[in-house]
Amino acid sequence: MDPEVPCGWMQIYERLAKLGRADRLKEMPPLRNFRDMLPEGRRRRTSLWALELVAPEVVAEEAEDSVA
Repeated sequence: MDPEVPCGWMQIYERLAKLGRADRLKEMPPLRNFRDMLPEGRRRRTSLWALELVAPEVVAEEAEDSVA
């Protein structure tokens, strides 16, 4: 750590303490199911999602090989 660079977490704590909300750091936010946040089908067919489409196929092939 560089003593010249302010700590981000300390700044967050100080700001929340100033607002009287430092206790919020102890709270656990609700967990999210990111599978529900997938984009619609046509957007998943873009080049950004193309790499992820390979993984299920590879997993399926490996599962078939292990059963046979």
